[in-house]
Amino acid sequence: MKKRILKPRQPKKPYRNFVLKPTDGPFVDRLPPKLAEALRVMHTRGQLSVNYEAAAEDLGVPIGTVKSRVFRARDQVIALRNRQGSTNV
Repeated sequence: MKKRILKPRQPKKPYRNFVLKPTDGPFVDRLPPKLAEALRVMHTRGQLSVNYEAAAEDLGVPIGTVKSRVFRARDQVIALRNRQGSTNV
């Protein structure tokens, strides 16, 4: 039986280090309104500034909904950045 060499797993998306940049404004404007709103509530001045519980309260939705919207918004912003040639997260 052959031994299989395991490669270290790489995260599919680099969300952990996501920073909303000042140049991301046009990308955020292209998001669906609910995704853009969730992303803007979570990130002020570029940095993660609010926890999910506080964002859920501000938006009037469950925490899971905020997490889902923020995840999808980050995914779309990263995709738009990559299309523009800016691969930095």
